[in-house]
Amino acid sequence: MPATRSELQQLPVPGWHAPFVANWHKDVYPAISTDGALANAANGLRVLVTGGGIGIGRTIALTFAKAGAAKVVISGRNSAYLEQSKKSIQEAAKNTEVIAVTGDVTDEASVKKIFEDAGELDGEVHLQDIDR
Repeated sequence: MPATRSELQQLPVPGWHAPFVANWHKDVYPAISTDGALANAANGLRVLVTGGGIGIGRTIALTFAKAGAAKVVISGRNSAYLEQSKKSIQEAAKNTEVIAVTGDVTDEASVKKIFEDAGELDGEVHLQDIDR
């Protein structure tokens, strides 16, 4: 059975002497908001986000789109997750081209295909340029 919040607050944290706080904040700070200081921070960029179908990768891709990226390419192993993510990004950022590419970044042939399908990107790295 998982520990309750109250039980977790009682656990000692090495090097930390203050208790956990009871308040939980979910607001985005203006300094890191795409509605605030980061509005248009990615204006015109063409980016590739691996793991863009779920979790942090999906949020990163969405944030690039909201910050004005011209093109966001999302890659991942699960095409269903990628399509869901693509749809939500397109709804949130209508001026951003969104491309979903299925592939596995642990497989060199798959990585080559991801880059081929992605098309032109900013700051592109070619596999032949990477030291092995």
